[in-house]
Amino acid sequence: MWTKCLPPLPASRPLCWAFSGADTSSNTARRAYRLRGRFASGRAGYSGFAALTYRYLHLLCKVRRKRAPRHVSYALRGELRRFDRYLAQHQFLLEHKITDSAALCAYRAQTKTEIERMTHRRAALYRKRGDSSNGMNRAELSAQIDRLTSALRAMRRELRLCEQIEADMEHIRDQLALAHTDAQREETKKRKEVKRDEYGR
Repeated sequence: MWTKCLPPLPASRPLCWAFSGADTSSNTARRAYRLRGRFASGRAGYSGFAALTYRYLHLLCKVRRKRAPRHVSYALRGELRRFDRYLAQHQFLLEHKITDSAALCAYRAQTKTEIERMTHRRAALYRKRGDSSNGMNRAELSAQIDRLTSALRAMRRELRLCEQIEADMEHIRDQLALAHTDAQREETKKRKEVKRDEYGR
């Protein structure tokens, strides 16, 4: 078993998740995400997208630990395999202080602009490296190209993550609303059963 947590947060928010991988039939390593302190309640004081992903991750933890209402657990069982995906999104949103669609679109536009700028710069380095008459150090040019390639690869991953977050937010909202409705239905059913038992005495 190994433990994976979000990057260090301020002292008032020591956030980790208690979760084991959904695939219990295989021999793959189990993953542990530990919830500590008041955050185990699912109320971390986040806002916007970070609040949505936090609430959903907390709900998935309850489903995995069989602490969610039966109908909720059944509906969300298939979502457990996406836990790492939603955790990465939550981490990204916190790191870049993105709270809504406008901030997400702005970050994505900024990233696209930077990708274009660095792509042009790399193309210029390729041309310089191919020109043997300029007397420049080919090894140094190659090192610069490699650094730009690594940076571009990371930025393209972030760009894909932005697109993924935008696509997933509506899904997460719908799932949370459905879970809330199912939980209320379950609670209403229990209250009726209690009243029926009391009248039957």
